Amino acid sequence: MRKRATIDTTIKMLSAISEINSEFLDPKSNKRLLFERILSILLDFSGSEYGFIGEILFRDGSPFLKTYSITDISWNDETRALYKKYETQGMEFTNLNTLFGYCIRTGEVVISDDPVNDPRKGGLPKGHPPLNHFMGIPIKDKHNVMIGMVGVANKKDGYSEDDLTFISPLITLCSSIISALKNITAKEYFSDALDSYRNAIDRHAIVSVTDQKGVITYVNEKFCEQSKYSSQELVGKTHAIVNSAYHDNAFFRNLWRTIGSGEIWQGEIRNRAKDGSIYWVNATIVPFLNENKKPYQYVAIRNDITQLKKQEQELENIFQLSQDLLCIATLEGRFLKTSNSFTNLLGYSKEELLKIPFLDLIHPDDIESTYKEMAKLAQGETVIDFQNRYRTKDGNYILLSWEANVSHNDNLIYASATDITHKKEVEEQMIQSKIEIEKAKAKNSFLANMSHEIRTPLNAIIGFNDLLKDTKLTNEQLRHVDIISSALNNLRTIINDILDISKLESGKFELEKRSFRIEKLLKQVIQMQSLNAKSKKLKIILSYDSEIPEFIVGDETRLTQILVNLISNAIKFTQQGQIEVHVTELSKDNENVTIQFRVKDTGIGIEPSKLNLIFERFTQAEDYTTRVFGGTGLGLNIVKSLVELFNGKLDVKSTPGIGSEFSFEINFPIGDSSDDLSTMTEEKSIDLSGIRILLIEDNEHNQILAKTYLERNNAVVEIAGNGLVGIEMLRKNTYDCIFMDVQMPIMDGIQATKIIRKEVNSSIPIIGCSAHSLESERSHCIDIGMNAYITKPYSEKDLLDALEKQKIGKKPVLKKIVKSDNNNLSKEDDVLDVFKNLELDLGAEITNQLLLVFKERIPNDIYKIKNYLTDAEYSSLGSSAHSMASSLGSLNLLQGFKLAKQLETASQKEQHDLI
Repeated sequence: MRKRATIDTTIKMLSAISEINSEFLDPKSNKRLLFERILSILLDFSGSEYGFIGEILFRDGSPFLKTYSITDISWNDETRALYKKYETQGMEFTNLNTLFGYCIRTGEVVISDDPVNDPRKGGLPKGHPPLNHFMGIPIKDKHNVMIGMVGVANKKDGYSEDDLTFISPLITLCSSIISALKNITAKEYFSDALDSYRNAIDRHAIVSVTDQKGVITYVNEKFCEQSKYSSQELVGKTHAIVNSAYHDNAFFRNLWRTIGSGEIWQGEIRNRAKDGSIYWVNATIVPFLNENKKPYQYVAIRNDITQLKKQEQELENIFQLSQDLLCIATLEGRFLKTSNSFTNLLGYSKEELLKIPFLDLIHPDDIESTYKEMAKLAQGETVIDFQNRYRTKDGNYILLSWEANVSHNDNLIYASATDITHKKEVEEQMIQSKIEIEKAKAKNSFLANMSHEIRTPLNAIIGFNDLLKDTKLTNEQLRHVDIISSALNNLRTIINDILDISKLESGKFELEKRSFRIEKLLKQVIQMQSLNAKSKKLKIILSYDSEIPEFIVGDETRLTQILVNLISNAIKFTQQGQIEVHVTELSKDNENVTIQFRVKDTGIGIEPSKLNLIFERFTQAEDYTTRVFGGTGLGLNIVKSLVELFNGKLDVKSTPGIGSEFSFEINFPIGDSSDDLSTMTEEKSIDLSGIRILLIEDNEHNQILAKTYLERNNAVVEIAGNGLVGIEMLRKNTYDCIFMDVQMPIMDGIQATKIIRKEVNSSIPIIGCSAHSLESERSHCIDIGMNAYITKPYSEKDLLDALEKQKIGKKPVLKKIVKSDNNNLSKEDDVLDVFKNLELDLGAEITNQLLLVFKERIPNDIYKIKNYLTDAEYSSLGSSAHSMASSLGSLNLLQGFKLAKQLETASQKEQHDLI
């Protein structure tokens, strides 16, 4: 950059010399004004405050100085008048006992950086401006005779020989003009000035001189080095010898038009060297004019910019191809260059962006902070991760994150940005989601605590009210007790509805997938609502499509809740007539069936404008409805949410005064009776001879049963009561497979499996066992490292099938297993019959062991359940129900198993009415 600055300055000097030359040759020009221009240039190029140019004359044999041009430094009226008087005719200085006098007397250059103490000084008149630094330069003709002098003063950092060398072409120019004024041939002296100038710039640049036709008359050594031609090969030729054919004819026509009119031309030219290599130069061509102001020769000064052009091309490639948002800008706030990605993102063309101050694109709220960052850049600091918003052409704002620096070479901002709009939106969404989750947790915690606090006294009130009802009461007292019962039931319903809404909001509702009899469910629902209907002398009519499969798979409890809500609502708003429940098969294939449910009443109906309102929370069609019929307005919202969980849609049609019809359609997988009981069937058995199995199970019934099933197929079975004991046994012994209960005390099956996989580093097949049939539970077990998963109660076939899938055991043989028929399932288990069947299947010894554990464990479990139920400790209640279900299922007490599972599910979901 310093080299480039030097060349630029010398080009300016060359231009000035050319202009002064042209003016001097003009006979009408004012020669004194030429010296004033030269002095101005000298002061500018040397960084001086004031100075003079003068001719050396003699009077009585003594030299003195007469000025052609002098800076006005007058400091009072007397000196101002003196300057005015001699401004045009020149001032005379005869005292040679001064610094400039020393130069005149000796003909030597005088450089003084301490004029006050310099012994050559002559003193200054009172009031004279300070003289801090001085340089006096003799002007000599071609015969080395001193004919004039230049003096300059007060350069900030003082003068040196470099200053003298730099301005020497101007000193030579002064010599030429003074000599010409003394009737010496001007052109000869101007040629000397040019030669001096060439010497000054030869060290820095590629120089050539041509005549008015463009024929080369001079090239310097650097030209030869760059072009690979010798001076003999170049002189006498035109610059076409280095033409690379890159530029078109219009380019050169413009060049010749400019210099031919006497103006300086500047530009970049791509040349070809003798060896075929390409080089770029930044060229300045200065025309020298004759007395007719016509060019008689051209001086071209060039500097090699090949490397710079290469860097520019690399930079251009980066700006064209980079996906980063790149820009170069001024500290004044304007883009000089932008990457394609930047313009594409903002939507403006490059031309538009270069015209707009970039502060005009910044969001008003971000302008102040942007100014502060730009101030930091101006002070040389680096900007990292500064964020502001930019307006795109379509009016939207994007958020950018900036990194920027200012280059000390050109004082420009070099910056890159990243569009973080989407990232910021995601972060804000995550923060908002976290807030919502925390709110939901707090809400759920509050509702759970309130539920517990309200239900405990409520259960006591309901219980004692029922006891009071069984005592001897008067008719009036009995009526009061009935009113209390009604109010308590309403309060319990409200609490249940609020808790259901809370769970639906939090997404904790998860539908079960079990096979059940749809017709049986419908009859139970009708039976549940029949008492309410009879109290209002209403009929409930069920219309059931016999084409519907006997078993479907879904959440029996939630479907019941939907139908109960719709039918109870119909009863509530119907004063006379009937309630119709229509269940129809719409479509069916081998795997699925779509069923439509319709509940139709002859009640008060709903205004069409109110139909959308009835599904909103705490809303009913009319205000008077709440006053007359009661309710919270939550029931239909719960129904709608549950139907949507089934991937269905709840519709309503209603006519005021005629009645309403609510309908929905749900697609169910077709089920079978296998989830309840299966009939006698042929099943596979495998030979487990030599197979060692570790059974990790805390339930004694399941321990005995699974051990018996596996041992009678020749397996060797060892038992661990929890995951911690099981891991220790695995470390000490070798097994072929593990059956792992999921829910156990001390260490459960999930934690144990993780340790086996990660710490023990064992790949032994692990088959999970749990009474939970939810798909989420199964998926979680597989995800943490189990190989398979079976649900309780499991049969001998389930265990053997699981082993066979893991390729454990020898070739299977057919075996008959007897199971009871679920179609004949009674409301209670026949315990004696069950144990007789177990004795036939397992033998007397194993059956006695099971019976002994049964007699000890079941009564204790029932006692715990009663206590947990009284204290509304739902978590403990669910755990005890889970344990009891496991025991009852292993003994084939299926009705008990089903009830225990229902109690477990209801406890987990705090479905108080079902509990």
